Amino acid sequence: MKDKFAAYYSTFMSGMKTLLNNTPMATLRQKQLRANVISTIGNIVYAVSEVEKDREVIVRDTREVVEKLLELVSTKLADDDPQTVAVSNFWSQATYVLKESFAEYLPKILPQLFDYMRTDAATKVVDAQNPAKNFSERDTVIELGGIKVGMNSQAFQNKMMATEVVTEMCLNIKKAFRPYTEELATILIKHFDLANSKAIRQAAAKSFKHILDTCDTKEEMVKLFNFFYPAMKEALVNDVKRKALKHIKYLLKEICNGMRFFADGPQMLSEGEMVDLCEILEKALLVYRELHEDKLKHLRSSKLTEEEIEEANESIDRDAKVLTHSLEIAGIIAKLYTAQAYAPFMSKLIPQFVYFWEHPGDSTRVLLSAICFFCDVIEYFPGAPFYSEVAAQAGKKYLSAMAHEDRSIVQSAGYGLGLIAQHAPAQFKEILAPAVQALLKVVHEPDSRSDEKAECTECAVGALGKIALFFYEYELVGAPLMQQYLGFLPLKAESEEAQNVHKLLIEQVLTKNAGLMGNVEHVKAALERVYALATAEPELEILKAEDAPLLQQCVAVLTGAN
Repeated sequence: MKDKFAAYYSTFMSGMKTLLNNTPMATLRQKQLRANVISTIGNIVYAVSEVEKDREVIVRDTREVVEKLLELVSTKLADDDPQTVAVSNFWSQATYVLKESFAEYLPKILPQLFDYMRTDAATKVVDAQNPAKNFSERDTVIELGGIKVGMNSQAFQNKMMATEVVTEMCLNIKKAFRPYTEELATILIKHFDLANSKAIRQAAAKSFKHILDTCDTKEEMVKLFNFFYPAMKEALVNDVKRKALKHIKYLLKEICNGMRFFADGPQMLSEGEMVDLCEILEKALLVYRELHEDKLKHLRSSKLTEEEIEEANESIDRDAKVLTHSLEIAGIIAKLYTAQAYAPFMSKLIPQFVYFWEHPGDSTRVLLSAICFFCDVIEYFPGAPFYSEVAAQAGKKYLSAMAHEDRSIVQSAGYGLGLIAQHAPAQFKEILAPAVQALLKVVHEPDSRSDEKAECTECAVGALGKIALFFYEYELVGAPLMQQYLGFLPLKAESEEAQNVHKLLIEQVLTKNAGLMGNVEHVKAALERVYALATAEPELEILKAEDAPLLQQCVAVLTGAN
């Protein structure tokens, strides 16, 4: 639709600029018309912001309107002038076109937006007998029983608008916004004190990841994370105490978004803060668990129609986002803190996810969250005192989940079996035969490489590869399974899985894995196919940049093996 609209861009933009330049603003009606024109121009430039063919013209027009509006705001528009909101929204839309080059206008634009963000927009509640001076003349006041409730609705609107606009600027300008990041963060952390305004708190939380993305170095990012995170943590603790599940969900989501920047290090929290976060996650999961148990009890005890049952299960699935965000946060903690996280995981998190694995109801999201959580435990905690027991139980659970009707469950369970084969061989031996059978069933299904099934199939191939590499000496495995695995390569459906599988193969060639050295020609052929696809279609990203040069070393090792 955007590409189709581009054909009419010049006609519409020319008319809008004429209206903007020639419409007076003496009356409220004229101001409203101008506000509508500004909004329309913003929508137009946003709609064509990614159209490359006319980019030079679009950038020129956008800059022309920016300059015109800077003149307008220099006249100090009234807060309740309808043009105020329209102009502010236009700034964020213009950043989609101008990107980092918009930064040159920030010194003239941000002061007013920051002032709006600092405005007191809190709800005031007083006894009805108190004098009117408790409220300003701009407050909207209503009386409810024996109390009066008032709020400056215009200030609230401008505060909300400015927060959203600056967040969008941060998103689009990125590192060019860096000189203003500390001031923005200082303002935003105070938004979490506005318990009466879910919208403003959500907008502040949403900005977290965009603020971090302005940083040039990981050191800056860690510092900024630790400046912003405590306010989010305090808000989350309060919401957990109130059992406010919707608030818990969005705060966990945004904390998770912030922590993703550190998925490969460094540690962003002290050990004490990490343990505290695990405790908060446990309490958040207990809030969700209580609701989950009530809904499962309702489903079991009530005579519901099929439609009501479907609605109830959809509700369980929506609320289970608490699990999704919690497991991702837990996975980052497990990867970064490892041994430091053994104790809080064992006492706080593992018991909760065991419960959800045992009691998912009909929710795919609940079961999938539990499966993925234990994948992280298997991958990152091999040295933990509880590891053997967890691995043994998880193996049986993964094997059972391979028969599930949902492919996402099968895919994750297959991945889990591969992790146990790699990291817990003693426990995997107990399920070796049925695991191989279940994984082969997936890869040999009709249309196993179709778009619908490809990711699940390739995850099963990756798991079979780990079995072939680390259980080659077993009669059930040997050359036949190794050659099937190698014959499936290269993988390409999902880049992260493809990169990990190809990386493991390269590492095992370089360490002269016995199974690979016994099948040199098949290994050579597989590596040639991986290299050919990575070269021909680099956009698939099936090899990490640092792994590609190692292929030549692999060839030398395999040649020597002959």
